[in-house]
Amino acid sequence: MSIEALQHKELIVIGVIILAFILMIKKGGKYTLFGQTLEVPIAGKKQTVDTIGLMYLMKDACERIELLRKERAEDILPDISYLLTGISRLSCCMYRAEAILNKRLYKNGFEDLTVQTVNGYIEQLNEELYSHLQREIHNAGRCTAHPPEPIEKSKTYAIAKEFTRRAAAIYLREVKSKVMMYESYQPLFGKLGDAIRVEFCKEKREKKIKQADALLEVLHELEAKKIEEV
Repeated sequence: MSIEALQHKELIVIGVIILAFILMIKKGGKYTLFGQTLEVPIAGKKQTVDTIGLMYLMKDACERIELLRKERAEDILPDISYLLTGISRLSCCMYRAEAILNKRLYKNGFEDLTVQTVNGYIEQLNEELYSHLQREIHNAGRCTAHPPEPIEKSKTYAIAKEFTRRAAAIYLREVKSKVMMYESYQPLFGKLGDAIRVEFCKEKREKKIKQADALLEVLHELEAKKIEEV
């Protein structure tokens, strides 16, 4: 095909591509099918990635942070076992309480707790624990000549509050880690000229900072109440 046969618009497109390529060469940049690339340290080695590769790296980093949070969360129930064993002499009550708390733990939502909502969350969890454990006591009482002692609501409240405090502390660490992650990836996307993901990282970072501030206030509130009760 001759130059004369090309449409005017096609010539403009080709000209823009050639000009961009020349400018890129002059700046010493590198390009792939998905755009410019840069070198990032991965497992102690430098690796060249484009914007798609950087997205996957950020996704992996996010998943590692969340996995670490899940591992830390597994320690909550063992750490409050002294409260769980004090609910009742019936082991079924402790197992039921553990099941309720585990379900709560993996439903997430702790990162959105605030000083305004945390007390309501604790009260709601307390009611759930108390009502289900009362049912366990009632069912057990029909099978024995010596009915077990009733559940004390103050005990289920203590469990709900301490569980929430520990979960909030773990989620605070996760949120802070994600703030640092978005801070580190935002300029990298900037170097690749990916304005969309630069803005994405910025918005995510700002959201996580607000969550971190709110969770810190929640922990201060719960710690203050803990000191008052001692």
